[in-house]
Amino acid sequence: MRRLVILSAVLAAAATAQARFLREPLDETVARTEAILDVGIASVRTQGWDSSEGVATCGYIYEARVNEALKGSVAKSVTFASPEGFLVGGRYVLFLNSYAGDFPTDVHYQRPPDEEARRQACLRSLPELKASWLSWGRFLPNEFVEVSYWLVPPDEANPAEVSIETVRSRGAIVNFRGGLGDRPPEVDALFYEHLLESTVVPWSSLKPAIRNAVVQAEESERSP
Repeated sequence: MRRLVILSAVLAAAATAQARFLREPLDETVARTEAILDVGIASVRTQGWDSSEGVATCGYIYEARVNEALKGSVAKSVTFASPEGFLVGGRYVLFLNSYAGDFPTDVHYQRPPDEEARRQACLRSLPELKASWLSWGRFLPNEFVEVSYWLVPPDEANPAEVSIETVRSRGAIVNFRGGLGDRPPEVDALFYEHLLESTVVPWSSLKPAIRNAVVQAEESERSP
């Protein structure tokens, strides 16, 4: 997939990395996650710091209303940070953990000490509760959920097959049978970033799969 190739190139150029760039089964993600929430994003603000190339972003701070907690105990609203953007007004399933400092999926570059100090100060301004951009679900119409490429739902979650009959760009029908360069760049971006790399799952199937994984994780913790 194109995104995987890009990330591999970034990792090769980075000084250090503590990121997980492998697809992970849902039960493994659930087991290592502190809170799993069905939320609606209410607001967002960007946290930035002064780098040598201008203002850089260290993360985003979100306020969200909690529709339901599938794991963990939280209030009716929650404040969390993420390295990637979620849409205000959107509904998501988020996998969150509490920790200070960098996001565990960050790739770290060597920077001059003064720049690194400013970046670390920016990171300290973020909430400790953080969402991973590798593990999330975005609600679609009719109670379907688009699951991130990196999160693999179990077979019993009944991943849906998405059939797209017609795509139009500027009013013209796009032929997906051609190769790269035969379609407008924005259509290729849509095709590769969403259609090829997403799994669509009915919420009525994904929700019990998450709950079952939570129960299994709790039983595993109690077993000697």
